[in-house]
Amino acid sequence: MRAGLVTALCGPLQARRVHPKIAYLTSDVEPTGPASAGVSAYEVTDVLSAKIPNLRKALISRGIGSVVIKKRGADIVPDQVRRQLKLPSGDKATLVFTRLGERHVVLLTQPC
Repeated sequence: MRAGLVTALCGPLQARRVHPKIAYLTSDVEPTGPASAGVSAYEVTDVLSAKIPNLRKALISRGIGSVVIKKRGADIVPDQVRRQLKLPSGDKATLVFTRLGERHVVLLTQPC
């Protein structure tokens, strides 16, 4: 980030930053070519509330019981959040706690 490399990747990856201070990029196309080396891509399937009770209900209603938690720009402890969610068994998903503008949100994702 400090070297400006995240922003420099936007053009070659046809992407944009989700927030000016967060090193996550978003795009409508899957990353390809030399610039995508070392890039992990996830498909965002939904944008959910970051409030634990609301998030828990949303995940259970989708049959999700196991989560990998990633974060940028969110003051959370992933293991603590995982315990608070108390999810029953179900499908696996990756949650990304981040900000969109000034809103704290959770991106429900699946690896590409």
